[in-house]
Amino acid sequence: MTIQLDTIVARNDTILFSDLDNRMMMMSIDNGEYYSLDAVASRIWTLLVNPLSVADMCVTLVAEYEVSLEMCQQDILAFMNEMSMLEIVKVLNQRQ
Repeated sequence: MTIQLDTIVARNDTILFSDLDNRMMMMSIDNGEYYSLDAVASRIWTLLVNPLSVADMCVTLVAEYEVSLEMCQQDILAFMNEMSMLEIVKVLNQRQ
């Protein structure tokens, strides 16, 4: 399933993570892989403390960073689709 703006995503509960010097270090229990997120990606991870739609995530990020809504949506959709393929986030549903 391709993630769209109305897709609600959540953290995969099997991902272990820790904040280390403004970077998020993560490990997948399921596949034993390690990941490192930069400051913006770490902020996205913190936003996902509760399930959130990609559109709502972009509204928050546009308010916090100097980025246009269109660019944010494009970048976050690509990032969320990659995170979903790596099973770091999970798709809960499409907003009605």
